[in-house]
Amino acid sequence: MNTVTVCRKGALQEEYFQTLLLNKEDELSDAVQDFQVRVRLVEGRSLYGENVSPVCKITLAGRTRQSRVCRHQHDPNFNESFFFNFHESPANLLQECLSFTVFDSRRWRKDALIGSFKIDLLTIYQQPDHALLSKWMLLTDPDDVAASSRGFLKASLVVLGHGDPAPVEKPDDKLMEKENIEENLLRPAVTKMVPANLCVRIYHAKDLPETDRGSLLSNRNSLPDGYVIVNFSGKKVETKLMKDKENPHWNQELRIDYKFPTLSKEVKIEIYDEDRMRFDDLIATTFLRSHEISFPGQKGFLPSFGPCYLNLYGPPLDGRTNVSSSMEDEMEKGKKEGVAYRGRLMVELKTELSQSKSKPGVSDIKRKALDRMKDLRATRNYRVCVALLEATLIERGGDVKFEVSMGHYGNNEPGWEKFAIFSSTSPIKLMPSEGEEDNLYHVPWDGMGPVLTLSCAWEDIVHRIQTHNALINLHKTLVFFLYCVCF
Repeated sequence: MNTVTVCRKGALQEEYFQTLLLNKEDELSDAVQDFQVRVRLVEGRSLYGENVSPVCKITLAGRTRQSRVCRHQHDPNFNESFFFNFHESPANLLQECLSFTVFDSRRWRKDALIGSFKIDLLTIYQQPDHALLSKWMLLTDPDDVAASSRGFLKASLVVLGHGDPAPVEKPDDKLMEKENIEENLLRPAVTKMVPANLCVRIYHAKDLPETDRGSLLSNRNSLPDGYVIVNFSGKKVETKLMKDKENPHWNQELRIDYKFPTLSKEVKIEIYDEDRMRFDDLIATTFLRSHEISFPGQKGFLPSFGPCYLNLYGPPLDGRTNVSSSMEDEMEKGKKEGVAYRGRLMVELKTELSQSKSKPGVSDIKRKALDRMKDLRATRNYRVCVALLEATLIERGGDVKFEVSMGHYGNNEPGWEKFAIFSSTSPIKLMPSEGEEDNLYHVPWDGMGPVLTLSCAWEDIVHRIQTHNALINLHKTLVFFLYCVCF
């Protein structure tokens, strides 16, 4: 991991520069020459605070440049370049510090400072091509650099002397960042990076589709040989293989070690079907976003989720869904979540800080943890009613019919014929629209649209929303009480 020591006043700063100078073979020249320092400020991520409007100030040798203000964004996209020109000797210039300071632009706030990062030019100049390209910087409190993270800032830093060619950023740099996200982090040496373990428990899946239909080598039932892969922070772990299972039970815990806080914004979960004759088929991809399962900050909570079912979605099997070929290709490669239902996965996620006795990898879940899952798998019968009010601005004419599905109930795609319950209207001839919309059509329901009903069975999740509803009712009661007192 690349680590950059923060420039600080006093003995630490002097010791740091002496160490760097000793490692350099040649002494820095006192001859005056032209230098240019280039800074491309790319983006920020997970900035500290609530509803912030960040602005970044870049300071070098008494000169300051300021980025634009990104209104109400915790993950701002700056995408700006700044240039600093100097006519100075290397011995004097390369010991200067390049400082990044991020503020909340709303000045009326008491604590406008979000975080800062400093790096000396000598460290940048000693890198290949005198540049640090597409690197993330860990923002900290300048008064306490050993405190927790205040967010991250991504930038490219280049120091060019006389006759030095400017480096070119390759498009592959973004891919490398995703694969080795921790390798691209520049941080102060004294900043706390707490060892952590991401524990993902994969229990079982339900209603996986028959992915080998139509293959000459497939067996009669065409059930998938499934396994799960969890990707996080540039690392991935996979479960064991379950052969010919429609509802496979893995009951395994996948542990990934990393340093907290991390740059990773999501946990990626994929289900594959093993194929001995060619590449394994991707059944579905789903994501757990960090901002949805955690809250950073001093009073926040670590990433946690479940145990509950995650709906799985993949590319359309029969091509009926109106998506572009490029988007469908991204779905098949797992870069995006799909649009067609592919079953459900029972998942539980938690984060453990500090060193844990359990080693990273895969292990079986204990029997006691499995016993408490029985109550969560109990289902209740429901009936869904869908009223179709109107359908307008349809580009193509002819006959049209409407289908309603919820999960695998009502799904009419190939591979789901075993679920006979599905609801559809009769074919209806479209009528051309009047007036300016000559090329558009509508359904002539005239306020008498059909009502489709669908029978289904789902788990009872009342226990998950009871506390939420109680808080909402308490809030309404307090607001009403305060209104009565004041008026």
